[in-house]
Amino acid sequence: MSRPFQTRVLSAWDYRQGDLSEFCLPFEADREALAESLLAVRKKYALRVPVDRVEEGNIVTLRCRSEKAKFQRESVKINVGKGLYSKELESQLPGLAVGDERELTVGGAAVAVRVLQVERTVLPELTDEFVSEHFQTVRTRGELEAWYVDAQREDYLRQQADRAAEELKAQALKKSVINVDEDERRGARAAGERILREQWIRNGLPLEEMTDEQAAELTGFSSAQEFIDWFAGLSEAEVSAAALGYELLLAEGREPTEERWREALRRMKEEEGIAEKELSEYTLPVYARQISAEHYHDTLAEYAYQIIKENLS
Repeated sequence: MSRPFQTRVLSAWDYRQGDLSEFCLPFEADREALAESLLAVRKKYALRVPVDRVEEGNIVTLRCRSEKAKFQRESVKINVGKGLYSKELESQLPGLAVGDERELTVGGAAVAVRVLQVERTVLPELTDEFVSEHFQTVRTRGELEAWYVDAQREDYLRQQADRAAEELKAQALKKSVINVDEDERRGARAAGERILREQWIRNGLPLEEMTDEQAAELTGFSSAQEFIDWFAGLSEAEVSAAALGYELLLAEGREPTEERWREALRRMKEEEGIAEKELSEYTLPVYARQISAEHYHDTLAEYAYQIIKENLS
């Protein structure tokens, strides 16, 4: 069976020889993020408790009468202080009690209001009993906090592994011997430029009208062309990374075949709703490069993840 693209690996550097010590830094829990997560739980299970008098932050139900249509309401709920309904009206509500009737002035118009109900939002305490009642996998507050810290640790490991994978890939591209097909490199560069241009156009930013100042603000590069060159350079590098990934897939019996490419096209059209014309350039070689490059990165990231995890244990 012929290869889906022409670039070939003559000798591959063993990524397991890479030094990952700089990525094996101790994990420290983010206590602020933990507090925010616990607060989000309390807000999710917040209760509304009836109270007699309006204070800022209360949920007030009013009946309004006015010549202005906005304030002609049989019942409207207002979160006092948020300013979502009418800042001017809300500013006059604190101090009113349930059953009070007042004629207020809003925007120069009279608005007669009657307070039908006042509620205060109460956040529950995360006691062991509360946690046990509302969660299936944890039974105490301590276990809930540990669960969030474990989630932070997992995110940390994945981020470190992803950074390590990029470093390993950079070393592999330098230390491996790869016979790169120049047509494939040019094709990858052109594809990278085209994708970037299309993304900008879809966001209403045609490159021909973009100033250097706008490009610098959007990309951090001095001009749109400088960013395109950088982006396209990454695309060119993926040709070599794809060749390395293809060798791994080949050894695993999972190389990107024409059959797999056609199945990928079918899913993109039928399941993702991508138009046929948008897939005209998604050829077998393009598919093979994409799948192979992604597999190489994923392989390096999973290897790095295991190494970093072992060092942090």
